[in-house]
Amino acid sequence: MRLSKEYSNADYRMLLAIVAIAVVARIPSLSQILLSDHQTVYENLA
Repeated sequence: MRLSKEYSNADYRMLLAIVAIAVVARIPSLSQILLSDHQTVYENLA
């Protein structure tokens, strides 16, 4: 029972990560906003 429970939790996390990546990949504007935010953060640090 414990092994199957841990396995299901790992599968759930992996599935959630895949879904999140797919959603970001299908929304170019969202990914551009995230990338621009990261660039501004790096510019502020530099």
